[in-house]
Amino acid sequence: MSQVVESPDSSGSSIQSAIDAYINAEMPLDVPHIEISTWIVNQGLFDLPFETHLKVCDKQVAEALRSASRVDSRGRTVRKYVCYRAPFQGDGDTKERQAWLWSDAFQVSASHAHTAALAMRLGIRKDCRSLDATVASMNENNPNLRDNPIRLSWDFTDEVEGDSGDPGKPR
Repeated sequence: MSQVVESPDSSGSSIQSAIDAYINAEMPLDVPHIEISTWIVNQGLFDLPFETHLKVCDKQVAEALRSASRVDSRGRTVRKYVCYRAPFQGDGDTKERQAWLWSDAFQVSASHAHTAALAMRLGIRKDCRSLDATVASMNENNPNLRDNPIRLSWDFTDEVEGDSGDPGKPR
């Protein structure tokens, strides 16, 4: 039997060994990832210590805060909370460290609001760079795309100016 994955590190290398076992078992990749995860757990290849449960909960809390929204006075669906990176010293901490802190988007200080907006913009930029490199590589290396390469438009003007955040709802 394959080795049980414990305490996956942030690079994902531990889970990668479980994914490799899935692939080596000749299981399909063109399935929802929950099916891959189910196979890995059912094979006993994944076990979570308390610290990892805490990290999973932490990620879910962050995702819930990130996805929370409200409708503003102009009818736009907007984020309810924003996060910004700031110095932080928690209870029992002996030294100050950097942390992502959350605040109500309508109450956050001006400096933290600017920091939050810049962080969101940098995230979009990273996603665009990653998407551009991935698509270019797929077009170059996937023989199925030689006659029909993926072509993306990087002009989001219509989507940004015409989308209120709700599909089909004008701004």
